[in-house]
Amino acid sequence: MKVAIFEVCRSPEIKKKTESLIISHFFTKQAIDYKLYSNDGIWQEKTILDKYSFRLYLKKPDFNIVHLAMHGTNDGLILQWSNAKNIGERVPEVILTDFDISLIREWQGKIVVSGACSSAQLADSFLAAGAAAVIAPQSSIPWTNLGLFFSLFYKNLFSGKDLRLALDLAVWQFPEYESYSVVR
Repeated sequence: MKVAIFEVCRSPEIKKKTESLIISHFFTKQAIDYKLYSNDGIWQEKTILDKYSFRLYLKKPDFNIVHLAMHGTNDGLILQWSNAKNIGERVPEVILTDFDISLIREWQGKIVVSGACSSAQLADSFLAAGAAAVIAPQSSIPWTNLGLFFSLFYKNLFSGKDLRLALDLAVWQFPEYESYSVVR
């Protein structure tokens, strides 16, 4: 299996231990094949996502899992933020909406794993577009242990456990992520 990680940081100029940084280190250590697309300044290759480029990257047929390390709103997933100097004043500029998601056929057969708050509300759109399953939180979630939580989830998944059990074992270790569910 190969994972595509899509990361969109609100503050890409600030060095921090992001969810993507932690799971990419885990993937490298475990020899799990992955490709990262990120706007964060810590990476040598920065990728600025818009709706067109996002869809273009999803067209790569060798991805089985799409990991979304981005912010969620009631309107969808944030692909780009404004460039306000004060980070607190940055607002979403490009949002991948429910409707946009449902039109992207490149989800076909893929497992979608989301680190975006309240993104379980988008599950029906992913499934309507052909996703095999969606792992996402029902509510807001803390980001502090998110990378470790996903590392454990992927460790369980890549050791042969099914999605539900892999998620349950990760939630057991990190109960602050109990709002996560598997939707098929």
